[in-house]
Amino acid sequence: MLGQHGFLAQVFKVFDKYEASVDVIATSEVTVSMTLDCGFKALDVPALCKELETIATVDLFDNMAMLTLIAHKSSSASVLRDSFEVFANLGVTVEMVSYGASKINITFVLCDASLNQCAMKLHEKFFEG
Repeated sequence: MLGQHGFLAQVFKVFDKYEASVDVIATSEVTVSMTLDCGFKALDVPALCKELETIATVDLFDNMAMLTLIAHKSSSASVLRDSFEVFANLGVTVEMVSYGASKINITFVLCDASLNQCAMKLHEKFFEG
C-alpha cells in the first residue's frame, strides 16, 4: 500500500463487487486489516480473497472475535493501557485494534476461544477493581 495511489479504492472495489460488509478496519502505511460481517449475506470468501490477491498479499484468520469497549475520550489512553495489561497477563495475542477518531469506541480482534476470559477479566479490571 505504501506509495500506491488508489490502493484502497481498488480494495474496496473488490469488496463492493462481492457486496461484502466490513465491520471494523485498521490501516497503516503498509497494511489494511479488517473484519467481515459474514452474517450480512452469504459471502464467497475464497473467491474474494483470490481476487484481492491480484493486488495485495492476503492473510485470512478464522475463529476470531471482536471485543469492543466504550470509553470516554478523556480516559481512552488508560483504557487501552489497562486492556493490554489484561491481555498480556492472560497470554492473549491481540491481532488487530481499531480505535476510532472519536476516541470512544475501541475494538480488539482476538481468538474467539479467549473472548469470554478476556471479557470477564476486563470487567473485573474496570468495574470490580
